[in-house]
Amino acid sequence: MALKTGQLASKIVLRDPRNIEPFVLRKQAPGSRNAQGEYIPGASTDQSLEGSIQPLDGRSREDLPEAERLKDAICLLYETENHDEIRPLRIGADQTDSDLIIWQNQSWAVRVVYDMATFGHLEIYATKID
Repeated sequence: MALKTGQLASKIVLRDPRNIEPFVLRKQAPGSRNAQGEYIPGASTDQSLEGSIQPLDGRSREDLPEAERLKDAICLLYETENHDEIRPLRIGADQTDSDLIIWQNQSWAVRVVYDMATFGHLEIYATKID
């Protein structure tokens, strides 16, 4: 199989043990609404994963929602071919809160996901939850 441009580069970074750190991904099942219309979150599940975690640079902060730009933020590169493995806030019939990344005993809410699963990874921007 021929590798796409960029796919080889991501595999080199994401398979080098010096670049990889463990983290926990907390996903939430779709929530529901009660009789008053209030949102009730679904159950959450934790999954232990590994990826390349680094501080988010200043230029990339512009991609965060405006209210999140001054918060501590990280960029996570995660090797996967699953386009929907890590997601920010979901709206509509299957509404959920953002996925959470637990790293270094801190919780980080997923805010932006660049879907590069076709190239073998996702690029995720997350902000620290105080």
